[in-house]
Formats: sequence, structure tokens, C-alpha cells
Amino acid sequence: MIIVFKPKTSEEDVKKIQAKVEEKGLETHLVVGHDVTICGVIGDTTKVDPRDIEVSP
Repeated sequence: MIIVFKPKTSEEDVKKIQAKVEEKGLETHLVVGHDVTICGVIGDTTKVDPRDIEVSP
């Protein structure tokens, strides 16, 4: 699974989502770009409901 954060998403919000995903026993890898942060999720992603990790601007 790949989570693409909206531009200007705070580091705090990114860490919250990362923690939610890791609580499900999955591994995360962040890629921080100039404008966008991407989080790669490794493991059984059926444990994660995408609606639970959506971030509003």
C-alpha cells in the first residue's frame, strides 16, 4: 500500500498515521520529497481500512 500525503501535511500528522499503521503490525517506509511525503506500507494491508487513515487538509 502507498499513502500519499497532501502537500503541507504536518510532520505530526504523518507520524500519527504511521503509528496507526504500525499498530496493525505493518512496516512503514517514508519518502520525504520537496512538496509531498509518501509512506510505503509493507505487510498484510487488509488490516488497514483506508478510510481510517485519510487526512483532511
